Amino acid sequence: MSLLSAIAGIGMPAPAIAQLKPTIDSQIQAYVRGNPIDGTLTVTGSDTMKLLTQRWESKLREFYPDFAIQVQGLGSETGPP
Repeated sequence: MSLLSAIAGIGMPAPAIAQLKPTIDSQIQAYVRGNPIDGTLTVTGSDTMKLLTQRWESKLREFYPDFAIQVQGLGSETGPP
């Protein structure tokens, strides 16, 4: 049974399924840039995580423009053991 089927089975109307969003903890403070960093970080591994890592890299670059991040979605078998 898929998650969608399980949710529909509990009486939730179909339009609400697409609107599910996590609750954000109001106690979490916004990130504040610390000391400048530079260098290169290479993220290699699962194709599944590639898009998420690219979005993370994009936001991080706003705070640290001199920090190079390479994202390589080469498959799960290329990640650390």
